[in-house]
Amino acid sequence: MIGFNLGRYRFLRLFGCILLTLSLFALSGCTSKGRTDDNVTIPIGGESKQSVVPMADLVVSEFYAPQSIKSIDDFYINIAIKNSGAKDISKPFDVGLYISLDPQMEQENLHQIGITAVEKLASGATKYIYDFTIVPSLDIPIIPGSTYYISIMPDTNNLVSESNETNNMSSIREFLYDMPLVMATSFVDGYEEDDTQDDATEIESGEIQKHNFYDDTTDWYKIYLSSTREYTIETMYLGLLADTNLTLINEIEDVNITDSNSGDDSVNASKIVIYPEISDNYYILASSAQGIVGLGSEYSIMISSVLVGAADEYEDDDSYENATKIYDESIQDHNFYDDDSDWLSFEAKKDTNYTIETETIGVDADTVLALYDTDGVTELTRDDNSSSSSVAGSLIEWVAPSSSIYYINIISADGSSGDKRHYKVKLTEKGK
Repeated sequence: MIGFNLGRYRFLRLFGCILLTLSLFALSGCTSKGRTDDNVTIPIGGESKQSVVPMADLVVSEFYAPQSIKSIDDFYINIAIKNSGAKDISKPFDVGLYISLDPQMEQENLHQIGITAVEKLASGATKYIYDFTIVPSLDIPIIPGSTYYISIMPDTNNLVSESNETNNMSSIREFLYDMPLVMATSFVDGYEEDDTQDDATEIESGEIQKHNFYDDTTDWYKIYLSSTREYTIETMYLGLLADTNLTLINEIEDVNITDSNSGDDSVNASKIVIYPEISDNYYILASSAQGIVGLGSEYSIMISSVLVGAADEYEDDDSYENATKIYDESIQDHNFYDDDSDWLSFEAKKDTNYTIETETIGVDADTVLALYDTDGVTELTRDDNSSSSSVAGSLIEWVAPSSSIYYINIISADGSSGDKRHYKVKLTEKGK
């Protein structure tokens, strides 16, 4: 039996990543991968006889975990994967580390937090696992005094045909997590002191900065916002204990917007979307929602924007002769700021499926999507409001009859133009 110590850094990453992002692993059949036929009938001399085909068989032959974790150095695991079957495994397969708060460790409460790859495994051979790549899972809370259950499963990606598909998952080990939430020092981020509005860190649109609440619960930022753009301010990549609030104010404080849990990255992330009425200097306050500081309070903040109060970069695209080229898997930001129609073109392949979709972003945007033939005049199909991305977006699914250049016309549904009428358009080639 060979043991290994994940060490201080690896242990913190292991449990920190559990709460980093929403990434519940959908495990398909943790105790059975679905194969039932181990034997193949082979005709011999005109008669059918049962002949057993040699197959591999993966089992967890050794697995040790501590009964309790009171310090970082307590976390030791011994893992060995054996091919007890009669056939060599010559292709890579994954081995997963799973955790649960439920001793049954069933599909609905099972969370993959670690994964490693085994390149090959000969018949009768054993592979000792020394490291895992962390797979984040937010749904498992880290609470001192809680009992957790862990298990190992080889061939999580179902690539190996085995004589017994029901014996992959190891036995379940339980341990008591009894460490304090904050038990080690962290480091002040490079933007301190930024604890007051006067000491705010400058940040720009398109920039992402990494911060933490190491020795205080507040960080201030300063940014110039233009009335011609819509801005998204959001936190992401949160540490184990991080839970952010965001507040946006301008210099005269007649704008005051607050958000706690609207972020896309995790349930504790925050997001503010604003289309400023006037161009001005603004201040962003990021604060620790639970007042927790120190280790685990790391987060990143990102500012992004889209042009909405001026003609977009693709103008003049008001006719098919001036159509903007769009390519497979590309997304373009457009608006109906100074006109009510935009044209795009793309090169299609014969018998290939294409999806064209608009997503309305501006509150006053409403698109109609029309597809035109190679002459730019003959309408082939159109749609209004079929997009799944937004209520007023549109969607066309179409198979190209020939390899040529076709045209897309995106129209403002009510014929209006101006502010807050921006949208996204995406072209996807889906193959034959």
